[in-house]
Amino acid sequence: MTIECSKHFSRDELKCSFDPDAEVLMDVDFMEALEELREEWGRPMRLSSAYRTENHPRERTKPRKYDHLGNPLPIGGMHCRGRAVDCLIAGQDALEFLRVAVKYFNGIGINQKGDWDQRFIHLDDRATPAMWSY
Repeated sequence: MTIECSKHFSRDELKCSFDPDAEVLMDVDFMEALEELREEWGRPMRLSSAYRTENHPRERTKPRKYDHLGNPLPIGGMHCRGRAVDCLIAGQDALEFLRVAVKYFNGIGINQKGDWDQRFIHLDDRATPAMWSY
């Protein structure tokens, strides 16, 4: 099941930046975890990326994956499945945010270099825990 918005996140925040008129297909379970994180964090979370259509330039370069039964998953990664967001956050706030985020999400990608306002933490709910840097 999917949703287009939630208590703390509007459709505008969750929509695909490449195709803003496309339906927003955020996974309900993912959004429940994101809302729980937001409640515990107690502050607004600025998203730089959430749902992405299969035509999004970053998603078109990713290889097709399959579920445990061999059925093809949507083209692209966790953003295409409505199961990922990138949160704009930097510095000490990023470290504090990370301490809370690991309670709710298994996939954590960290980009804390370059321009301060472009730094982010990627969150997704993949089955196997993973952490990486960009």
